[in-house]
Amino acid sequence: MRKGTKSSLFSAFTPTKIDAVQGKNNFVVVDGGHLLHKVVWQRNMNFGDIAKRYLTYLQIHYGSNVAVVFDGYPSDVNGKSTKSAERIRRSNLIHHMR
Repeated sequence: MRKGTKSSLFSAFTPTKIDAVQGKNNFVVVDGGHLLHKVVWQRNMNFGDIAKRYLTYLQIHYGSNVAVVFDGYPSDVNGKSTKSAERIRRSNLIHHMR
């Protein structure tokens, strides 16, 4: 599988001169996986308490116009997903450096 280049994707976007200003009409999209590591969790919390803590964190840090996105990968038993290919590529790089 060919390795992609993030910089080539970046160059496809046209720069804008409009600054994004955080205001009450903004809509924020948050990476749910990252957010799981930002919220302080207690042991033995039930689902209701976890949901409440999660929502409280979102409202305090991002306001009420927010969407949380979890971009997971489907389980891949054959190792043919993009993520599996990247893991294999990286492990081969590490083995070659030793």
